[in-house]
Amino acid sequence: MRTSRVIWIFLLVASHQLPGTAAQLQIGGGSSVDFGDAVVHLGCSDLQVNGTASGGTAQIHAVDNATIAAGGTFNAGGAQIDTAGNFESTGTFNPGASTVSMIDGCGRTQSHVSGATSFHNLSVTTSTGKQLMLDAAKTVTVAGQLQLRGASGNLLKIRSTTAGTPSMISATTLQDIHFVDVADNRATGAVIAPGKASVFESVPGANIFRWFYFDENGVYSDPTTKLVPVFSEWTLVLLGLMLACVGMRYASSKKKSNSVDNSN
Repeated sequence: MRTSRVIWIFLLVASHQLPGTAAQLQIGGGSSVDFGDAVVHLGCSDLQVNGTASGGTAQIHAVDNATIAAGGTFNAGGAQIDTAGNFESTGTFNPGASTVSMIDGCGRTQSHVSGATSFHNLSVTTSTGKQLMLDAAKTVTVAGQLQLRGASGNLLKIRSTTAGTPSMISATTLQDIHFVDVADNRATGAVIAPGKASVFESVPGANIFRWFYFDENGVYSDPTTKLVPVFSEWTLVLLGLMLACVGMRYASSKKKSNSVDNSN
């Protein structure tokens, strides 16, 4: 019954489009929809929540742009939501235990996550070299698993909406990072992909903080590198004199030892 009700709402909304507008599933400001355990395939249409939506354990696939408008509320529950376009929220998104996946498709080469959005699980994957845009000076929070994956030769590009001003990601240590090209980003939770970028087959760009071996100041600091002490000029002179003295004492001691042997 739940699946039938959700699909019926989609068809009703889609059949009342204005000329020239794209198909979409829109939950009106006075409406409340519970997706329950539905499996919904939007075929690259938009999902827009102006009212109240409950995700339940639904699987909502092939979304182009997902938008939670001002005044709208999406209680995601344990839903799985796949979007190829943007995830925009000026309303309320309660992530629950949901998974939001941003994937290839719908002709999109770029996806945008707006503002300071919080997710439970967030997965962004591409085999085409897609670009993920995050708002400058805003923090995207991931309480569960963060997955950022591109492909060999087609890295996932992570960028700020304002070049030179970092966007921010607060994640846990539950991460799956591979084949990324990241610039203008600061990790504010756990360090993201701690280690050499090459281990993750990734490229570190400019202005990154607490990614790979870049510290909180954006300085590369590899703890596996052994430091070679650097001495001042006077220290080297003093060290040379000390070694010379040791050498002279050794030579003198050797000479005395030889003299004793000869006398015997």
